[in-house]
Amino acid sequence: MAVGDGLNDVSMFNLVGLPVAMGNASEEVKRYAGFVAGSLADDGLAEAIERFVL
Repeated sequence: MAVGDGLNDVSMFNLVGLPVAMGNASEEVKRYAGFVAGSLADDGLAEAIERFVL
């Protein structure tokens, strides 16, 4: 799993089995994600960890 919200994260998304975009990411970044979590302000990172790691 890799989590990101910027265009610089797309290359990382291409290397992992589960790319997760934050809800505040641009629509372009979200297109590369296998899952879109909530925004960082809405605890989206915790959401992704709880769903896929724990």
